[in-house]
Amino acid sequence: MKRACLVLLSVLACVDSSSEEPAGVTVEVPRGVQRALGQDGFRLSATMFIMREPCPPPGGEGGPETVASETQELQENQASVNFAVEVPTRTVLAPPGPGGSHCARVVYTASWEAGGSAHAPWQRAAGGPLRVAHQDGTSSFTLMPYANALVGLAAAEYGGTGALPQLYDVDGDNIPNLTELELALRPQQPDDLEPPAGTTELPALTAFCMGQSGGDTLPSEGPEVCTDVGALRVDKLEVTNRQYRVCLGKLRPDGDGPWCTEPVAARRAEDGELRVLSVGSELLPVVGVTLEQAATFCAARGMRLPSELEWERAARTPGADAAVRWTYPWGSSDDEPELENGNNPCTLGRFLLYTPDFQPEPCVNESVMDVGPGFNPVLGRALRVGINDLSDLAGNVAEWTSTPFHLDAHEKLAQGPLPPSRANTVRGGSYQSGPRFVRGYARSAVDADEVRPEVLGAVGIRCVADR
Repeated sequence: MKRACLVLLSVLACVDSSSEEPAGVTVEVPRGVQRALGQDGFRLSATMFIMREPCPPPGGEGGPETVASETQELQENQASVNFAVEVPTRTVLAPPGPGGSHCARVVYTASWEAGGSAHAPWQRAAGGPLRVAHQDGTSSFTLMPYANALVGLAAAEYGGTGALPQLYDVDGDNIPNLTELELALRPQQPDDLEPPAGTTELPALTAFCMGQSGGDTLPSEGPEVCTDVGALRVDKLEVTNRQYRVCLGKLRPDGDGPWCTEPVAARRAEDGELRVLSVGSELLPVVGVTLEQAATFCAARGMRLPSELEWERAARTPGADAAVRWTYPWGSSDDEPELENGNNPCTLGRFLLYTPDFQPEPCVNESVMDVGPGFNPVLGRALRVGINDLSDLAGNVAEWTSTPFHLDAHEKLAQGPLPPSRANTVRGGSYQSGPRFVRGYARSAVDADEVRPEVLGAVGIRCVADR
């Protein structure tokens, strides 16, 4: 009876070739590979190599030291893979012969078709095969005819500090290949943290007056306090989900994990996926981030959160004339938002307007929970670009500032730096706000430790940097 030696993932066994299929040992597909399997248009495969020792460095598989291999294409939602690598008996008996040391390795590779999403600001070019991970055997073993040998595998390696960039970060953006697939990024095109519309540079102002006096000003919004403001570079748009998603994969310089963590109060998209990970949501502003998470994202870009003073300067004074202060971020106080034919067109910003009987009207054809796109490269801006070429300063999502919240902040600012507070100021209002609270001097507070989705789901990020 003809016999053949079969190497299973965890066990080397010899079976009759006339017997039924050998029962291989089930091994879990690494978590990152499993998640990447769900990305549209991507194909992933796993190859097991049996090699004579010394086992070559990663990337050296397939040479003369390889005695057998088997490749299996992985299917979506596949959580495990089973190998039965046939090693011919003549190979086992060839030098160094029975008792010679061998090693095992499983290599995961990806390839993908050209395409992209209607929501994506980029089109994917066909690519691969791209190495995304490997698992090495935990110990040497011998190939003996008609005998068993244990073949254990270590945890998957997919890049990080010390990994070979040509194998695990082919585009050199400090995001491992597998992480980019997992996060629906572009494995062969560098991804960065920069906004799709860039930044605006603002000159320094002397004696800019923050706050408002008189009229229907709330106690927390005045009195005016005047001080100098330095030159700034300001994001034109609120930080998008795509930008934040890149930060979820970009490694810190010390290699101690990625810069950003998943938003603590992240909403799920319509398909049940976390919005920050959804390709269909990538141009929406990221929400659900704590003060610390927002500050960390800006730091990853070499920027920071604006102070209240800096935010208000950007939202109220165009150019370098500190004597000009607009009430709203889109223009003069005469340009009041109004319903059009009973509807809220949201042409000045995504926020609520009210009917004569004080019923809230969200944006036309949008639910009150829709914060809307920050930028649409196909249709162009749906909203009017505001002061200083900055968008969404009124409504959409409120924006964290680095300034502690105090009801009497203006009086305290006149005396020096603000003391610490349990809450920080957010500015600009959100899609949940009425027109009164999207004025350039309106102030709100959010606890720095807040984690409730109903609160943080309307708060996002805009970064600034000193010029």
